[in-house]
Amino acid sequence: METRQALLGYSLIYAPMLLLVPLFLFVPFYEYESDDMSVTYAMLWELAANGFAIGTVSILFMGVLAVLLGIGVFRPGTPAVPSGIAVICGILFLLLALKIDAGEYAEYSVAGYAGMILGLAGVICGAANEIHGVVRRMANARRGG
Repeated sequence: METRQALLGYSLIYAPMLLLVPLFLFVPFYEYESDDMSVTYAMLWELAANGFAIGTVSILFMGVLAVLLGIGVFRPGTPAVPSGIAVICGILFLLLALKIDAGEYAEYSVAGYAGMILGLAGVICGAANEIHGVVRRMANARRGG
């Protein structure tokens, strides 16, 4: 019980991230400039509908991330959830950073940069939470409680 209370602060970080995940499904990460200087935006749903694998994979990973963040918010101290959050956020960060299937002329929109920041924050928070949880569990085991 002491370990769960010590890890409760991480749920306060995961809660805003949980609210942002559905928002990121409906904002464009990339913007394209055409020959007539008009700018078009590509949301994940549009990429998935046009047959790009990056859209489908990103939507699936964001669903898994939402579930893991929900567990992290409502059941703090659950083992292995923080490492899952860190891994999924790291994968989403790499998918954004490498611009897979986005094309060579794609530029990041404001949401693209925000998504990369959220991915890095998820990696850092998830790794810190997992390390903190392991250290607390080892300390409790050493004390015999």
